[in-house]
Amino acid sequence: MPINVCYLKGKQKMSMYRKVQSKSLSGHIADQIEGLIVSGQIKRGEKLPTERELCEKFEVSRTTIREAIKTLQDKGLIQVTQGRGTFATNDILEKNVENMGLIIKLYNVENSHLMEARSTLEVTIAGIAAERRTDTDIASLHNCLDEMEKNIDDVELFLENDANFHIHLAEATQNILYSIWIKPIATILLAEKELEKDRRKRVIESHRDLFHAVIQKDKTRAEEAMLLILNQYENEIQ
Repeated sequence: MPINVCYLKGKQKMSMYRKVQSKSLSGHIADQIEGLIVSGQIKRGEKLPTERELCEKFEVSRTTIREAIKTLQDKGLIQVTQGRGTFATNDILEKNVENMGLIIKLYNVENSHLMEARSTLEVTIAGIAAERRTDTDIASLHNCLDEMEKNIDDVELFLENDANFHIHLAEATQNILYSIWIKPIATILLAEKELEKDRRKRVIESHRDLFHAVIQKDKTRAEEAMLLILNQYENEIQ
């Protein structure tokens, strides 16, 4: 859908894009556009002005604009689609979660360190989720448990739904930071598990105990259930 570029016209709205004087013009331009995206003046999925329009508004060369666009691309804030234009990224959260997972792998973070971070996060998450969960959260967690049971003979699908359970639990805190932090950790750790069927059954049982604690809004029981799950996992990878 084409962008409404009327905000680029007129003396008042043209002030969104300020002329800059600096040795690093592209960096300042990237900062300005980033600010517009973060503030919501450029919405997620919205098309940015053309390269030529940006050159005119900022009074800089195409090379400078291209450098600024490249900086924003590297941050995952925009996407350039050939033949269509440049757009503010719709799924920036997902892309940055992927980057966190990549960082964990690139720096060869040890499983023991991941477990330490995960334990600190997930016990807190379980308690907060029990206090704040909504009916929608309960439905999502219930669906994950059902899928774990349904796919108990398929290790890959079982583990995928195990990870999804923990991700949905983080979402039930209503605090987006927990979702951002836990997703790459849970996904990486669970992807490395190899569980025999009898162990998968025990995983379902421990997750169901946690699920019922969350339903009942029992913070202490939810935290205890999560500790049991984490201890189970730690024993499996030793």
